Amino acid sequence: MLFFMNQVVILLRSRQVIFGAMWLISSFFIVSRLPTLSEASIFLAAFLFLRSFAMVVNGLVDRDFDRRNERTKERPLASYSYPVYAAKGIALLFSSFFCLAALQCGIAPFLISFFLLLLVSFYSYVKRFSWLCHWVLGSIYFLIPQSIAFVMDGGFSVESNLLGLAAGSFIAGSDILYATQDALFDREEGLYSFPSRFGNDLTKRVFFIHYLVSLFFLFCIGWYSGYSIVYFLSLSFLPMSFVYVQNLEEVNRQFHLLNVATGTFVFLSFLLEYIWRIL
Repeated sequence: MLFFMNQVVILLRSRQVIFGAMWLISSFFIVSRLPTLSEASIFLAAFLFLRSFAMVVNGLVDRDFDRRNERTKERPLASYSYPVYAAKGIALLFSSFFCLAALQCGIAPFLISFFLLLLVSFYSYVKRFSWLCHWVLGSIYFLIPQSIAFVMDGGFSVESNLLGLAAGSFIAGSDILYATQDALFDREEGLYSFPSRFGNDLTKRVFFIHYLVSLFFLFCIGWYSGYSIVYFLSLSFLPMSFVYVQNLEEVNRQFHLLNVATGTFVFLSFLLEYIWRIL
């Protein structure tokens, strides 16, 4: 039992959930009021269920490729250490929990939840025919602030759009960087990714451009909302996370550290601005 539970943790790649959750929590500060503890719990639960569903589906779709990839051949589904039928059951369970969490927010979010499930499932297949797959993932994160604004305020706002663009740009860029690990494998297998099509050198430049674009949209939020110097000073620490992207040979470790550092700095920028305003 403990072995299979450990395989589930590996399958879900649970440690990577932190940076996504940081972008979600940051969205709490750009709506008309902070969510209650109950509302925040529902939002976080829905995010965790959707992300877990996406991880399982991605593992199911890519398991044959993962078996042939030296880097991923030990993943639970690729190594046959976790049964496919069990993974399908977990995916169904997480998707059901996600829809139930969305239903707690209203009928409209419940109906939209089915579209989100389709979108994250679609992402797992895009790599087979287009190197635009990274921006499909970015579009999913673009929808996070929009979802919070829709539930809390009944519509979208300039701030939710700007934060969505910042999140989407950064996530797309970091996914491009992460794909450098498999550039040669993708090319040999006929899979599509930005690094396999354009090479690792251009990939790193494109990643930095995405990072700067994300930073630009975050500054735009502060300018449009009239934030204080506290917010802008906090954001100025974001470029420090570049220190984690020095050697593409260690991109797997750097990818996690970079995402966590960026998500944390963004969250702290909004949190410190909020504290400054209520003091």
